[in-house]
Amino acid sequence: TVQDRLTVIGACWKWAESTDRVTTNLWGKVKLRVENETPDPFDEIEIAKIIAAFECDRHYSHYTPYVRFLLPTGCRVGEAIGLRWKNLSENCDRVDIVERLDRSGEWRDTKNHKVRALALTPKLQAMLLKHRPEDWQPFGLVFPSPKGTAIHGQNFGRRAWAIMLEKAGVRYRRPYNVRHTALSHAIARGVSPARVAEMA
Repeated sequence: TVQDRLTVIGACWKWAESTDRVTTNLWGKVKLRVENETPDPFDEIEIAKIIAAFECDRHYSHYTPYVRFLLPTGCRVGEAIGLRWKNLSENCDRVDIVERLDRSGEWRDTKNHKVRALALTPKLQAMLLKHRPEDWQPFGLVFPSPKGTAIHGQNFGRRAWAIMLEKAGVRYRRPYNVRHTALSHAIARGVSPARVAEMA
């Protein structure tokens, strides 16, 4: 967003310069310094500790299925929060990532506007089948908050996630890091780069 604004302001000043309204375009030299986070995946021991911390906590155990889903799939947080039962196959062995729930609570298509299908492991499939309510509705959220509404990603990250990582004795990395984790583990298991790119 900042880069977009700088580009627009720079274009305005360039026009003003071409019409002799200003003498120099100071905005043309302004560059946004982006500090990219280096991927820092969780290892298998850390993953086990995180899941165990969620499972055993009386306040945050509700989020265990959500965390169990995020860690191996590499879904973006908004995609997992916005996942509805209609996006899963009948026996929960496949998920179609077709939409996301953004921070404002609006349904949007995926970040890159592409649909992707993920085959789920038997372990994940069994967890989802156990997690699915008997009276599930196609448009019902797979991972609702304890109040039945959509999980608020930022609140989850600041509260539940940070507290559970500390409880588990795992160095803090933000929830988005589970994406790096899933993709790194897939590469380590020998999944082809092309397939990993599809997962991402």
